[in-house]
Amino acid sequence: MSNSIIFVGSRERPRDNRYYSKDNWGMYRQPYKKDSQNQLTSRDCLYLDICGCGRKGLSNKNIHKESKKLVGKYPGARLKIETIIKVLQAYRLCFDDNTPQLGKEVRIKKNLESNLKRLRVNAKVITSIMNYENNKKDFIKRGGADFTIKSNIENKTSKINQEFYQKLHDYLIESIDYKKNNARGAK
Repeated sequence: MSNSIIFVGSRERPRDNRYYSKDNWGMYRQPYKKDSQNQLTSRDCLYLDICGCGRKGLSNKNIHKESKKLVGKYPGARLKIETIIKVLQAYRLCFDDNTPQLGKEVRIKKNLESNLKRLRVNAKVITSIMNYENNKKDFIKRGGADFTIKSNIENKTSKINQEFYQKLHDYLIESIDYKKNNARGAK
C-alpha cells in the first residue's frame, strides 16, 4: 500500500445534488431517506383519523368506542387513549354550543383550540391537531394522494391503508362540498 491520501467526497459539490451524485460521498447517504420524508407516517394517519371522527359529532358512548378502535388501529402512534377521548370531546363541544346555525368549519375554527385548552390537552397535541386541521391538503399531497383517491385505492395492498384512504376521501369531499356551498351562499 502506498502512502497516498484518498479523499472521499468533496465539499465543493452542491448540497442539493449530494444524494444522487456519483461521488463517493453519496455512498454514505441513503437516497431512500429523502423519499421517505414525503410519505405519511402512522402518526399522520392517526391525527387525520381523529380529525375525521371528531367532525362527526359523536356521542360520549361512541367517543369511547372510536378511541379504542383508533388505539388498536395505530399502535405505534404513541397517543394515549385518554388524550384521544379528550380531543374527540373537544370536537363534540364545538357542536354543543347554542350559537345560531353556523357551519361545521366555522364552529371548529372558532372553538376547537379553546375547547382543547379547557380540557387540558397537552400543548404539543393541540398544536399538531390545529396544524392537521388547517393544512389538510398539504398532508394529502404528502401521502401521494390527490383528490382522485378512489382510483388509487385498488393499488394499496394493506387493508388499513384502504380504510384510511377511503375515510380520507370522504372527509375531503365533505369539506370541499361545504366550502363550495358556503362560497355560493356568501354571494
